[in-house]
Amino acid sequence: MQTFWQDIRFGVRMLLKNPGFTIVAVLTLSLGIGANTAIFSVVSAVLLRDLPFPDSDRIVTLWENNLNDGLERDDVSPANFIDWRERQTSFQELALANPYSLDYIADGEPLVFRSALVSKGFFEVLGANPLHGRVFAPEEYEEGKNKVVVLGYGLWQRRFGGDHNVIGRKVTLDDEPMTVVGVMGPEFRLHLFDIEEEIYGPQVITESLKAQRKATYLKVLGRLKPDVTVDQARAEMNAIATNLATEYPVTNTGIGVTAVTLPEHLKGKWRPALLILLGAVGFVLLIACTNVANLLLARGAEREREFAIRGAMGAGRGRLVRQLFVESLLIAVLGCGVGLLLAHWCMQLIVAFNPGDIPRIEQVQLDALTLVFVTAAAFFAALIFGIAPALQFSAPNLQRCLKESGHTVSAGWNANDYALVWSSRKLHSPSSC
Repeated sequence: MQTFWQDIRFGVRMLLKNPGFTIVAVLTLSLGIGANTAIFSVVSAVLLRDLPFPDSDRIVTLWENNLNDGLERDDVSPANFIDWRERQTSFQELALANPYSLDYIADGEPLVFRSALVSKGFFEVLGANPLHGRVFAPEEYEEGKNKVVVLGYGLWQRRFGGDHNVIGRKVTLDDEPMTVVGVMGPEFRLHLFDIEEEIYGPQVITESLKAQRKATYLKVLGRLKPDVTVDQARAEMNAIATNLATEYPVTNTGIGVTAVTLPEHLKGKWRPALLILLGAVGFVLLIACTNVANLLLARGAEREREFAIRGAMGAGRGRLVRQLFVESLLIAVLGCGVGLLLAHWCMQLIVAFNPGDIPRIEQVQLDALTLVFVTAAAFFAALIFGIAPALQFSAPNLQRCLKESGHTVSAGWNANDYALVWSSRKLHSPSSC
C-alpha cells in the first residue's frame, strides 16, 4: 500500500506538470463516459427496472389481430371487449381504458388534460393503490354517478400544487363539476396511449357502447389467474375470437387476438432502438480511449529518457507498468468525474426534449446501477488506453536513449537528470519495490 500511494502521488505530480495534456485527455475521456452514462441511465429506466406493479409479468395486454388490414396489434372494439370479458376463463379480471380528453379552464386559460376512462377492475388488474384518497367505487361506474375523477401524480403536482386537501374538491371538466376522489402515486405511469395519462374517470358501459363492434379504440388489460400461462390465455382468446367471427361475420371475419405481457408492451417497442444507441455510444467510448492512448504514446515517447534512467536505477518492468497504469487510472477517475457532470446535464436534456411516448423516461436518474456502470466503464477505459503505452515504454533501451539525445553517459546529465535519479532511488528502493 505504501508503494501504491507513492505511485499515486508521483502520478498526480506528473499530471499537474503537464496541464495541457491532462486537460485534453480528461475531456476526451469524459465525453465518452458521459455519453455512455446518459444513455445507460435511459436504458436502465426504460428496459431494466421492473414495472411498479405486483407480478407485472402476469398483467397481459390484449389486442385485436386484424388479418384483413395486416395489423398484428389493433385496438379493441367495445362490443368485442364485452364478449371477451363474459366468455373468458383465463383472467381474474379484464378491464379497458378508453382515451379521452377533458377541457379545463384555469385563470381564464383553457387547458386540455389527457385522460382515460377506465372500466370496473382496471386498478385491480394493475394492483395499484392510490397515494391519497381512493379509486372508484362499484356504483360510480353507473350512469349519473360517474362524476368523479382520480388525478395522476404529475397533474396533481403541476396544477394543484400537491395539495392534500384536493380530495373531495370539485373541479369543472368539460363544463361539468367533477369530484376528485383520489390521487395516484408517482410510479403510476402507464403510457397506454403512448403518452402519460393525467387523469382517470369511470367508463360507463352504455347500450350504445355495447353495439359498437366495428370501431376499435380501446386498450384492454387482464391479470392472469395463478395457474394460467400467457400461451394458454392466448389460445383461449383466439378460440373466442373464432366463435365471434362465426356469429358476426361482417365485422369479425379475420379478427384474432394478440396477447403480450404489459412489460413487453411498454418495453418491446423501444428495446431495439435503445440497445443500438447504447452500442453506438459504446463505440464513442472506444474511440475516446483510442485517442487518449495515442496521447499517452506521444507523451511516453517524450518520457523515454526518464523511463531509461529509472530502469538503470533498478526499477523492474512490472514496477514501471504499474506506475504508468496508475497514471492512466488517475486520468480515468478525473474523466469519470467530469463525465458524470456531462451525463447529468445530458439526462436533463433527454427528459426535457422527450417526445412523450418513451415510457418512464421521467424516471431517468443516476441510481446505484448507473454508478456501478460508470465505475466499470472508467476502469475498463483505464485498462484499454493505459496498457499499450505501459507495455511499450516499460522496457526502454538506456544506451539508445542516451545516444539519441546526443549526450554521453558521463557528461550528458544535467540537474534534472540527477533529480530524477534521486526520485527513482526513493521510489525504487528495496523498501518500496
